[in-house]
Amino acid sequence: MLKVIELFAGIGSQRKALEKIGINHKVIAFCDNDKYAEKSYRAIFNDYETHNLGDITKLETLPYADLITWSFPCQDISNANNNGQGLNGKRSGLAYKVVDLISTMAIKPQYLLMENVPNLLSKKFFVGFQILQNQLNKLGYHNQYFTMNAKDYGIPQNRKRLFMISTLKQDFKFQYSQPCNLKFLVKDILENNVNEKYFIRQESMKKAIENKKLKIIQQCSYTITTKQMRWGNAGIIAIPNDITKNNLIPTITTAHGRPPQIALPIKDYGNFIVLPRAKDGLLVNGSYNRFWKTENNYMGTIAASNVNKIMIDNKRQQKDSSKILSFLIDEKEYFLRVLTPRECWLLMGFSNKDFDKASKVVSETQLYKQAGNSIVVDVLEKIFTAMFQIEKKN
Repeated sequence: MLKVIELFAGIGSQRKALEKIGINHKVIAFCDNDKYAEKSYRAIFNDYETHNLGDITKLETLPYADLITWSFPCQDISNANNNGQGLNGKRSGLAYKVVDLISTMAIKPQYLLMENVPNLLSKKFFVGFQILQNQLNKLGYHNQYFTMNAKDYGIPQNRKRLFMISTLKQDFKFQYSQPCNLKFLVKDILENNVNEKYFIRQESMKKAIENKKLKIIQQCSYTITTKQMRWGNAGIIAIPNDITKNNLIPTITTAHGRPPQIALPIKDYGNFIVLPRAKDGLLVNGSYNRFWKTENNYMGTIAASNVNKIMIDNKRQQKDSSKILSFLIDEKEYFLRVLTPRECWLLMGFSNKDFDKASKVVSETQLYKQAGNSIVVDVLEKIFTAMFQIEKKN
């Protein structure tokens, strides 16, 4: 039986992947300082006994395990942080704490699996990544790193991540799976009759669309982030208003006595829908907002702090559409909405059942955050399958 420790466990994507591919394993401990992530983790696996090691900065050593997974914080490495200090930062620097803990173990794990954002390979941060590898080398580990994108391994999300396998077996050769077809498209997992709160009607969101800060999802989402209701990194869904008659687009009266907002025309440009900006009711050339079409093969990466834009066909009009901003796409009126928490979880490879369990113990805000901070389960399945099949052949 494979003994496993999940560091920075989140909602347990590594454990879920091991379960799904049938690896005989036991998580002897996990480590996460987020009490809400722990609630979801325990609810998903119905596990209220496995020890949570808690704050990793306070740990002095780790119990023996055959496999340690570690997905340390990415805030100091992320493209979103222009002042990021990389592995010298307070949060991402916890990577070195992991190495320190492993160095104290009397019997070291055979396998380590690291995950983080690919920006760790950039010119700015690569030296720090090399130092991290050198420290693992001194402990006897052979490191192999590579990137994988969820959209290439069955999940319609453009989410590219860096992985590194470290093993004490110097002759271990990891050969990751070749890209495969998508199992489903975004449109296949969209919920029907969702709450009106997911629809875009705020002036700030309208401006974000006009200024190209939001994109429409088609078949594949962008990276899911931790705050999907606030911004649209993962994308926005476009829902036709089938009630519109004679192509007459009603004006939408705004609050506080502002002038009514008129639907903006959107044109079809190949793989994208393009929304021009508008100023005083007039279209402004040269500044466009691109939206993914649902008939494409994938969306952009789902992130933890914003929302992707998706264009959805054949969905029912909401009853109180007068409160929702409308847009013209190919001379038809559409409403735009963000991804729901359930949709985000499905785009991370978790099941409806997993989501239902977590949604009973944490808030919607936490559900978005947990999806954005997680790892796509299907990608991990491919990695673990290759790791242990190769080991078996040796």
